[in-house]
Amino acid sequence: MYLRGWVRPESAVTLFHTLEASLAGKFLPDVLKLVFKKQRDSLYYSRAVFVPSGAMQHVIHRCYPDVPEARVKILPWGSWEEFGEDAAIDREAVALRRRYQIPSGRPFF
Repeated sequence: MYLRGWVRPESAVTLFHTLEASLAGKFLPDVLKLVFKKQRDSLYYSRAVFVPSGAMQHVIHRCYPDVPEARVKILPWGSWEEFGEDAAIDREAVALRRRYQIPSGRPFF
């Protein structure tokens, strides 16, 4: 996305939005329009945006300094080691399968 680290994210964002606002905007590749516009829209119009690390949160704040810091929240990858009692999990899985009509052999998450 950022040419393997050759371009700083905030430079790429600034360049894209500058080009988008100019006559050159109509010549930008569709994939860049999709990525940068959706990124900007999600930051400006969502109540919260979740990122997997503090480093990513920092990058977003550098790219979009006008987005309130509290809007970008960290939700790390992974899960807790202990999931709960196996019997309770099994009961909940049965109830969910029944409620949403999920066949017993089909996995769901």
